[in-house]
Amino acid sequence: MKALLDKKRQEFARHLVRSLDVLCYAHLVYLYLMDISLLRLVIRSVIQLNYLTPKPFAMRQARAPIVLAIVVATNAYCVLVHAVSRLPVSREANAGYVHGGLTIEFVGQRPPTWRVQLVATDAIVLGLQVLMLAVAGAEADAAERRRAAEPEPAALDAAERGLGPDDGGHGFSGEVVAAAVGLRDVLRA
Repeated sequence: MKALLDKKRQEFARHLVRSLDVLCYAHLVYLYLMDISLLRLVIRSVIQLNYLTPKPFAMRQARAPIVLAIVVATNAYCVLVHAVSRLPVSREANAGYVHGGLTIEFVGQRPPTWRVQLVATDAIVLGLQVLMLAVAGAEADAAERRRAAEPEPAALDAAERGLGPDDGGHGFSGEVVAAAVGLRDVLRA
């Protein structure tokens, strides 16, 4: 039962991280359509893709404090730019809409009237990215605890042969093994 609950919790955590990832990309595109800065979109997207997007294969991840520092620094740069630079304005030919430089021309967004709107969206992106990092870190810690709780293969072989940790290595522990059943194999089937 515990194994089933752990498996469901892992699936939920993976689904949560994927959903937060999609939501974060949606907010990045929304910010791009508001401020028309391809540079800030690329910087944030690269950070999101390299450090926060879940990978379908096992890959060595950077340590969480380093990733947190990179995420906070990138978002601090974007907040600073949004706080001190002038708001984007639309051209007269665009009928009051701001169009991204590399997007299709029929996509448009009214320019923001307050800096608070840009900074608040920056804060939402930062919150989503930190939440993704926290969920991924908690899941990595749980996986590490699961790996530590599993007995090592050498200990399993010794137990199958009847050797205990304190039997002096003479090969007899007083137990007779009639059949050895691997519970992992049974639960996987």
